[in-house]
Formats: sequence, structure tokens, C-alpha cells
Amino acid sequence: MKKLLIIITVLIGLTAGVRAQSTSFQPFKLDVGAGFDFVSKNSVSFIITVEPHYRFADVFALGLRFQQMTNLSATKYNIGFDSYASQCLSGDYYVTDTKQKLMVFIGGGAGAFEEQINNSDTEIAHFGYFPRIGLETGRFRASLEYNVTGGTKNYFAINAGIFFWGKRK
Repeated sequence: MKKLLIIITVLIGLTAGVRAQSTSFQPFKLDVGAGFDFVSKNSVSFIITVEPHYRFADVFALGLRFQQMTNLSATKYNIGFDSYASQCLSGDYYVTDTKQKLMVFIGGGAGAFEEQINNSDTEIAHFGYFPRIGLETGRFRASLEYNVTGGTKNYFAINAGIFFWGKRK
């Protein structure tokens, strides 16, 4: 938790000194979302995402993605619990005209994925990355992404949520 607060504080500090080039949007934006993924037929996974962004231009935003994925699986003989926490540098490019109400973006990121497998106390850190595609309209944001964790399981995620700040000027 201390790491998360330090990283967010550093990001806000760095972006406060940078003059935004975006002419249509407020420069700072915070995405908060939830979702699920498809790992296997015998499991269910839930995802929570917090992602602060800084919009350097109308069509480009750079940010940090903090995501927690928890996977519960059940077989005839046991119940398993796997978890991934990721801290990634991310970027989004808006491919549609930013004057439209519905904006489509492509993006991705790379960073650290921490893996915890089968209820163990051991966490293993890996380098991973994710490509994504999504849309924004009003205060709603949705995305599809494929997380390559560098560990034992990669996962496809469907995320939806809202964002704060970052609205049109």
C-alpha cells in the first residue's frame, strides 16, 4: 500500500510541473473500473483497476495502471486461489476524432506483475505487458485487454468503469 501511495504521489508531482498540450480536455484523469476475465471453464476471476492518466495531447494519454486480478477455481477435490497484482506504465491513443461523443482508443503498457499461486504466501514478480482496445463516452470507459504476465497464467480481461476529471474543457 505504501508503494502505491508513493507511486501515485510521484506521478502527480511529475505531471503537475508539465504543461499539458491538450486543448480540448482537462489534463489529469483517473479511471476506476472493475471487470472479469476468461482463464478456464472451472474458474471465475474478478479484476479491480485504478489508472491515473495525464493527457499530453488530445489524442494521447500516458498513465500508471494498478490492477488486481483474483482467480477462484474449483475442482472435484480442491479449491484454488490465484492472484496477480500489476503496476504498469500505460499509454492510450485515441483513433477517432476527439470531438465526437464516442471515442475509440488503442493502447497498452508494460510493467511488473506479482503472482501469488494456490493460497501461498510467496509472491513472484515478473515483467509483463498488455495490449488493449476500448471506448469512452461521457464518463464511461470500457476496454478489452490481453495481459501477458510473464508467469504461469496470461489472461484476457473485460473492464468497465468510470473516470473522474479529464472532461472536455
